[in-house]
Amino acid sequence: MTNVAAPFHPTHTTGSWEDFEKRVGGAAPALALFALGCAPLLWLDRMLQEPDGSPILLMPSAGLLFIALWMSRPSRWPALVVVHMLVALAVGSALSMPHTVREILLAIVPVPVCGIFAAVTTMLLIRVPIQLAIWQVPLAIIGGALGGLAGSLVALLLRLGTGPTGPSYTFDLLSGWASLGLGAVTMGAVTLMWLLKIRVGIPELLLRSRRELAGVIVWVLAAGVIGVIFLREPHHPIIMPIIAGPALVFGCFRLPPRWALSVSALFILEYAFITTHRMGTYTIADPNVRSSLQQLLIGIFATVPFMLSIGVTQLRIIVTRQAELNARLVSDQERLRSYARQLAAAEEKARRATAVDLHDGIGQTLAGMLMIVEVARQQSAPTAQKLLDDLRLRLREIQDLTRRMISDMSPPGLYDLGLEAALQWLAAHMRTEADLSVDIDCRFDERRLRLDTRVLVFKIVRELLRNVVKHAGVTRAQVNVEEDGDWLGIIVSDEGRGFEWQMEMFGERSGRFGLWSVADRVRDVGGTFEVYTAIGSGARFVLKLPLILAPGLSDTVPLRMQG
Repeated sequence: MTNVAAPFHPTHTTGSWEDFEKRVGGAAPALALFALGCAPLLWLDRMLQEPDGSPILLMPSAGLLFIALWMSRPSRWPALVVVHMLVALAVGSALSMPHTVREILLAIVPVPVCGIFAAVTTMLLIRVPIQLAIWQVPLAIIGGALGGLAGSLVALLLRLGTGPTGPSYTFDLLSGWASLGLGAVTMGAVTLMWLLKIRVGIPELLLRSRRELAGVIVWVLAAGVIGVIFLREPHHPIIMPIIAGPALVFGCFRLPPRWALSVSALFILEYAFITTHRMGTYTIADPNVRSSLQQLLIGIFATVPFMLSIGVTQLRIIVTRQAELNARLVSDQERLRSYARQLAAAEEKARRATAVDLHDGIGQTLAGMLMIVEVARQQSAPTAQKLLDDLRLRLREIQDLTRRMISDMSPPGLYDLGLEAALQWLAAHMRTEADLSVDIDCRFDERRLRLDTRVLVFKIVRELLRNVVKHAGVTRAQVNVEEDGDWLGIIVSDEGRGFEWQMEMFGERSGRFGLWSVADRVRDVGGTFEVYTAIGSGARFVLKLPLILAPGLSDTVPLRMQG
């Protein structure tokens, strides 16, 4: 069984230097690739400075070392730092740099100090697995900035005794801080995005359009071409950022973070290289002021795309996940409604079967028993006739109860004769049983009504009429059923005492549960249910049911009530 070492730090669970080593075939190939990556960045560290000795704009190699240290165990740190120092010495020798001890230390020490301090600080600030979360971006930027400050302090200490390179030691400290911090943030963000594993399997982190990527790159390179064209002309430091800015913002919204930040880093390096190799004059003559402004612009283009791309991607992921959850919820609700309709259909089928069994079984048996009792009564002695009369009375009560049960479970005529005949029977039944006179007005084509619609309408009308009997205090009600296009309208009204629906529907002792039951059943088939009522003004229940069952039924149809 293979032993897998636990991550040294929580942020390593989403990508680490050890994972990189596995992908490239071991520690030695990984260090070789690290050296190859450091070489051009260390070359840029020395080239991003104007010939007059003004401050270096940024040191990109600090970002690569920062992320390599952050994403690796401390046991790997000595090797990474030594490789970085050796490559720095090699690049310095190739550029014919001074070889005094002080100059050598200045060439190889500040960047490792920056990387180590930035890695330690970021580990302390972010102690959870790395996510595409906007709150982690400022912490990573702060870690890189504090690492830059540490490296700048070391560089300043190494220069003590030789005098400041700028107007003062304070200026040297601040410019060195900006140079190392900007390098750590600019290249660190790009390196981190390409090293992380969280991009795998997340559609929002995949490149959706190569054409858009190519367009943004061409736009950024065009800004560089314009900068090159005007190398010998009077120039303002913000011309290139103004040209490239819209493309970088577009990239933050349309490209995944690793590509958006790569293009942003490309522009920053392009801008820094071109502005430090100009031959023409600047509108800002003081090189120290000019370099400070350039570093400010680089800081904006390093941090804003970092935060914007991560924030936009996080929002896109949240919206996509929410849409997927909503779609799944709607699908589950539709599945539940389908199950409920199937259960209701099965229940109705069982009710009808039970009613038939009661009618053909118990009903026929009771009728036969009544006939036997009648014959026995006619042929019995007068003393036994009284007992037989009581038995006949009890049998008739049982027979009436059985008939009511059969009618309640399977309304007469509903399945064979249609809805109108069943409603007419219901009106006669309510008149006999509850002393409620019901006026029935039906205007629809029976052939357009599905069986489940007929059953539903009958049950709803019966429930509402029972509600009239219980609460309205009247002896007359009206039922209107009318076809309206693809809808069937049902109105049940009375002129009774009405009710204050806000109190009675939501009160603790509400007796209107039947109305909620009606509303649920209507909603399940995609219909509407409205109640118009007020105290002393009667009640009017208005329903609309679809004659054609929709493939996806909405769950947003409310029970609306109006006074």
